[in-house]
Amino acid sequence: MSQQLPSLPLLESGARRLGLDLQRGQVRLLAAFASLLLARNKRVNLTAVTDLVDVQSKHLLDSLTLAPVLKTELTARQSSLVDVGSGGGLPGVPLAVALPELRVALVEATGKKAEFLAHVVRELQLDNVRVLHGRAEHLAHQTECREAFDVATARAVGGSATLVELLMPFVRVGGLAVLMKTRAALTDEIPAARAALAKLQGEIETVREVEIPELTNHALFLIRKVAATPAQYPRRPGVPERRPIGG
Repeated sequence: MSQQLPSLPLLESGARRLGLDLQRGQVRLLAAFASLLLARNKRVNLTAVTDLVDVQSKHLLDSLTLAPVLKTELTARQSSLVDVGSGGGLPGVPLAVALPELRVALVEATGKKAEFLAHVVRELQLDNVRVLHGRAEHLAHQTECREAFDVATARAVGGSATLVELLMPFVRVGGLAVLMKTRAALTDEIPAARAALAKLQGEIETVREVEIPELTNHALFLIRKVAATPAQYPRRPGVPERRPIGG
């Protein structure tokens, strides 16, 4: 990271409002990550956001809204999070930087995006991050991934019922799946996802609305896993999206 790195005043002020005390080294890592993301985006479509100001609020800060939940939820032992459909590394990479004690797995099916994530891990020397290249529908059936994580999350575009089916099989019993959604999803999507929640052994524990100006329409849906997910879930690749449970 010998190159000149951008300053991130919007991110730093937003992080403070979230109760996060980012150290100088962490801010530098996030600045380097933002630079890598914007540079690679010129060749690979990682994000529609191409402005550093928007990257700070819509990507980095949005990702970090999950950090206070993790700090409260996770115990002193080394805990784990899986970021399903990580794309450009969001929210997994910012969370791994802000919470270096957290072990993070980035799940990404697209080869070029997975290559970028591996590049980020090497460049930033993120020892607490690994990249899992493959479909969530396949990986969630593998022994090393099945019910192996304390928390599963996703910023991927998709209905709540679909995301619940993709996330819950990764979560240990007693752990959390966190949907990063807009507040409108509370009335638009969550009622339709209740059938999926029942079959996948999840219960909505709470909804946390994000209370910072840049992200006033965002909310975190915390889903507690109360029992083991039936072995047939998730279904074959593409099926959770085409035919959501209860849809």
